[in-house]
Amino acid sequence: MVENRARLLCEVIRAVKARVGGDLAVWVRLDATEFLVANDITLEDARRAAELAEAAGADAIHVSAYADPTCGVAFTDAPLVHEPRGYLAFAERIKQGLRIPVIAVGRIEPGEADAAVRDGKADFVAMARALLADPALPRKLAEARPEDVRPCIYCYTCVGRIFLNESVACAVNPAVGREGEFETVPAKRPRRVLVVGGGPAGREAARIAALRGHRVTLYERGPRLGGTLLFSSLVYEPNGRLAAHLETQVRKAGVELRLGALVTPAVVREIAPDVVLVATDARREAPAIPGADRPNVLSGDDLRSLLTGSDPDVARQKLSFVQRAVIGAGRFVGATGDAALTRELSRRWMPLGRRVVIVGGGLVGVELAEFLSAREREVTVLEEGATLAPEMALPRSWRALFEARERGVRFVTRAQVLAIGDTEVVYADASGVRQTAPADHVILAAGAREDRSLGEALGSLGIEVHLLGDCDGVGYIEGAMLGAARVAGSL
Repeated sequence: MVENRARLLCEVIRAVKARVGGDLAVWVRLDATEFLVANDITLEDARRAAELAEAAGADAIHVSAYADPTCGVAFTDAPLVHEPRGYLAFAERIKQGLRIPVIAVGRIEPGEADAAVRDGKADFVAMARALLADPALPRKLAEARPEDVRPCIYCYTCVGRIFLNESVACAVNPAVGREGEFETVPAKRPRRVLVVGGGPAGREAARIAALRGHRVTLYERGPRLGGTLLFSSLVYEPNGRLAAHLETQVRKAGVELRLGALVTPAVVREIAPDVVLVATDARREAPAIPGADRPNVLSGDDLRSLLTGSDPDVARQKLSFVQRAVIGAGRFVGATGDAALTRELSRRWMPLGRRVVIVGGGLVGVELAEFLSAREREVTVLEEGATLAPEMALPRSWRALFEARERGVRFVTRAQVLAIGDTEVVYADASGVRQTAPADHVILAAGAREDRSLGEALGSLGIEVHLLGDCDGVGYIEGAMLGAARVAGSL
């Protein structure tokens, strides 16, 4: 009986209330269910336990969940939920039988939290990861500035450090764990700053530099800000919120934006900045694999161009007339310029065959496998090393690999790609045995390297130059944001 199982809980509540009196609120963190556990508690069990806790004197019920601690992916079921609003329905059900407040938790965005309280699904909403991403979130909401809230991208960088016995950090907020290092203070001497590249590193550096009083101009060679972050938002939606936030912030900070503009030594001589921050992309070289130049082989940049319609030359080289027509129509109506719409339309049509092989099982390859398998592609990932997605935080990789495998993605490690054909990829497995993987299209998701060439060219002009982001070493979002904050804060 639930009454017997809840006896210790109720006795503890009564004892604590007797000791602290009525002036101190005492609430109970209660699991609504147990994931991947045999003979688990049910939501109705939890609802009854909450009623008993209320009768024992609890002042509020905080609704959470539990999962099998021996299973890695279960950690992203509970206590750290991966599904948006994962426990909100539990809180709503438990609240129906109580008079005391109910606290909901579990990847609830600020707007969703407002709606939950307004609609009577919960009385309070608790946040943890979101407050690491932006500790000022409550103040910004109270001041009606939701656009200024730096969004959490749920990449598990923060909690992933626990499993490595490392101090806490946040991919989007470099100050987490380094609070003494980062403080935006006015510059002693305002300078003219040129930022080259509109990815996360460029935008964050431009924002901080402008807030410190520098005169900042940001050049982006593409028609809009984004860089690799914009493309990654197609395959991992939370990155899109970070991209939008950073664009809003550079505009609010007064950064001068010049889009569709290429920076050369001649341009820099004309602008005559005091300092240049180079935040361009990494260099991606085609691997020396026979067949890598076939029309059915795409680099990450090629795929980005096809999905966004940004480079007609790639479309002409890689697509049929009908496919080019579809891409052109999408560009004409503005669909390819909207990441959310492109993501949704890609569920209906993509310029890729049914069978896809991804060469490279790092972060990019695994996220692409997630994305394509959710769009009914038969995906094989060939990784030369022994480990998949080492750049991901452990909980994120557990979840990503689990969901991809559930959708049929085949991951092969220690695979040496030997040749690419029209309908298959030939590789040697860990034992050196020759194998084949069927492929209508092949995506090359490995081989990104730093590209310091522009920085070196500009440095020869005798101007102070700093390299940021992937051009100085591929560090993904966390590395880009950290490097940008350090350099911009030092100017």
